[in-house]
Amino acid sequence: MKALLLVLVFSPAVFAQNLYMDDSQIANGRFWRETPHIAKMMYLIGVGHGLQIALVRAGTDGKCPEKLASIVDAPPGAIIDDYEKEFDKLYSDGENLQINVLLAWSYVDAKLKGNLTREQLEKMLIGLRQEAARHVQR
Repeated sequence: MKALLLVLVFSPAVFAQNLYMDDSQIANGRFWRETPHIAKMMYLIGVGHGLQIALVRAGTDGKCPEKLASIVDAPPGAIIDDYEKEFDKLYSDGENLQINVLLAWSYVDAKLKGNLTREQLEKMLIGLRQEAARHVQR
């Protein structure tokens, strides 16, 4: 009886993890939808800082910092709220819920920078959905 009670108590946490993470344990759109505003902001700031750290490391290691710099550069006039709104829009479509947040960053960033056409963005999104489908926990 105690074992059954333990299984019932802890099973939601185990099964919920599958819903909110991909097979690399990276948060996806379901995580994003359930996360409060302040936590989203902290997450996005953390991703931005991580990219900046990677840029510095790439520069000191002599590895292709130009490409990384283009990722780290924020769109002119964009603020972290703009990223949050775009993530909210992206994950409002149920087809995008399996895309992990780090992969989605590239899409949101490209969209905010405005360097890609609508068709190119759609093609990118389709690619992200396909990639996410390969990384869904089973």
